[in-house]
Amino acid sequence: MSPPDTPESVLQALDRTLATGCARVRFEFAQQFPALPDFPPRRRGGVLRPLIRAASTAGKRAFTASLDKLAKDLQGEGYIDFRAHRCALDYGSYALIVVGDRMWSGRSGRPVATLPDEPATFIEPMWLLDLVRGVTDVEAQGEELVSGRRRRHLRAHADISRAAVVAPAGLPVPIGAARYGDLLRLPLELWLDEDDYIRRLRQGNETATLTLELVELDAEAPADWSRLPTFRSPQEAEMCSRAASRAETLASVTLR
Repeated sequence: MSPPDTPESVLQALDRTLATGCARVRFEFAQQFPALPDFPPRRRGGVLRPLIRAASTAGKRAFTASLDKLAKDLQGEGYIDFRAHRCALDYGSYALIVVGDRMWSGRSGRPVATLPDEPATFIEPMWLLDLVRGVTDVEAQGEELVSGRRRRHLRAHADISRAAVVAPAGLPVPIGAARYGDLLRLPLELWLDEDDYIRRLRQGNETATLTLELVELDAEAPADWSRLPTFRSPQEAEMCSRAASRAETLASVTLR
């Protein structure tokens, strides 16, 4: 019989996961927008009333569809280097690099030197891992399939103030936490593999949900951190490659 799940055992699973050095990850940010109300039809418009009603309905559907697309499209792929507390993530034509409490973001493939150095206030993958430090209670939920593999599912709550004390770069406040009391009991879900490595984390509420999946542990970290990544941006990657080739050609011509 396995020992009961406790905040201490979750912290041990986190430390075991971080000790692998680097992970290839998928990260998803899904924002839930409230449904638009159905207003009663107005009696104005005369002979144009059917056209006005049709245009209003079409506009509402288009707006709702655009919100749904926005929420579903925020999916990134990249790497987390646990040792250096940094991550590189590409959303597809938009990417970011976070190192400690600093962040660089913009079009995938852009040189970091051309981007402003900003505080890391954006909720990114390391935020979820840092939040685990604040777990206050744990409840087992059985097993579930994660990417085709059975994983142990846990539900927990985390105190962001407790986690922020030990987080290397502090912790931004998540969307939807309107009251201070919410920050003391943030809902958190974890999925662990048979060796008690964390494989998925999820934190969210009715406003927004963040999901981090650690696809490959003990992965090789990216060699180049001087440019924003192009893991999901083949066109930007091709342009960067061509630019590097032109630079090498010019350099060789200049040296002759």
